[in-house]
Amino acid sequence: MKLNIHALIGKIEKLENWLSKLFFIIAKPIAIFSVIFTIIPIAKSVFDQRYIIEPLKMPMYFEESGMTGDLASLELSDQLNIIMSKGWSLSGLELVERSKQEIVEDVVIFDISLNSVKALFRYSLGIENKSISGTLFKSGEALFLSISVSGENTITLSKNLKEIESEYSALTNLTSEAALLILHKIDPFVLASYYWSTEETTKSIELAKEIIHKKGKDSANAFLLWGEILNQQGEYNLAIEKFQESLKIKPTMSLAYNAIGNIHLNTGEYSASIEYFRDAVKYRSNLTDAWFQWGAALYFLDDYKGAIRKFNHTLSLDRNYHAAYNEMSYAYANLKDMKKAEEAVMEAITLAPDNPLYHGTLAEHLWSNNKRIQAFKAIEKAAALGLQIEQYQALEPYSTYLAKQENPIN
Repeated sequence: MKLNIHALIGKIEKLENWLSKLFFIIAKPIAIFSVIFTIIPIAKSVFDQRYIIEPLKMPMYFEESGMTGDLASLELSDQLNIIMSKGWSLSGLELVERSKQEIVEDVVIFDISLNSVKALFRYSLGIENKSISGTLFKSGEALFLSISVSGENTITLSKNLKEIESEYSALTNLTSEAALLILHKIDPFVLASYYWSTEETTKSIELAKEIIHKKGKDSANAFLLWGEILNQQGEYNLAIEKFQESLKIKPTMSLAYNAIGNIHLNTGEYSASIEYFRDAVKYRSNLTDAWFQWGAALYFLDDYKGAIRKFNHTLSLDRNYHAAYNEMSYAYANLKDMKKAEEAVMEAITLAPDNPLYHGTLAEHLWSNNKRIQAFKAIEKAAALGLQIEQYQALEPYSTYLAKQENPIN
């Protein structure tokens, strides 16, 4: 049999053409996705609230002692990030040191750096670059720090070196104070929420009032924060007023509806609370707290099956929401299904084994199911984890357990 060289070459050429087309079909979407995933971060960063922290300027003698401008800006960045980690920004505020910015954005794709692409976009849209810069200098026995945000409103702070053990300690104190003033200027809600998280409620309310007075973009959230502080202080009517004010500004604010519902729940107005929880999940269907509290309201209205449905929905959104398992166990207990009651609370214990309340719940269900010895063991576990069982001495199995402790013979 003769080998047809021309036919073989033709087949090879056809195979090469087919493989080229296949490669193009596969490579084309990959290239498109690569471009998309490259462009999206750039597009987002064009409009974000990003401030570049420039290296602080300082006299040469500081740098000779090892305190460089980059190290000083890092100290300022650390102080800003400490505050932001405890507060939260609703405007996507991001603070980046110049050195880190250059590492990320000077990546070159298609012979063009991301930094250049972003700069071109911002320039064409008339968006100014935002920065935080400053100067550290010494005069007499004092260390001074001047900070400027985007070239405006210079803030000057000072520390007497006689009262501080070292220049580095003085720098830390100065950057800590500067961080508060910077955030007050560029994102006051971050600072307001920071003060709330650190329980400095007077300062938090003062900043919330300031945001509201200036009719800032975070006014609705400022009312929400103010209302939450009042709620924690037991000023329920005043808290509801603030939550209602936030809803006037933003009628779809699910957290405000949820907060009002929670107050009604805690004050025993269960039917009223449900209306607000319903509105909360209407505008934010995955708000697990609202679904859970709706279930709690139904439980207190003796609608145990309805409560179980809401607790299950809570768990469908967050399988780790262990409180839903615990409360569901009480609903099953009221329906006389003690097997499911025990199973539910055991799920809660599996997720949160160190929660003493759940071991107490288990003790109650075991007692109701005539498992007395196991119930006492569960109580002992709860007590070991910190449950003050004396607070429950009017209830079983705690009363019997405490009586046995006082009189072991019986």
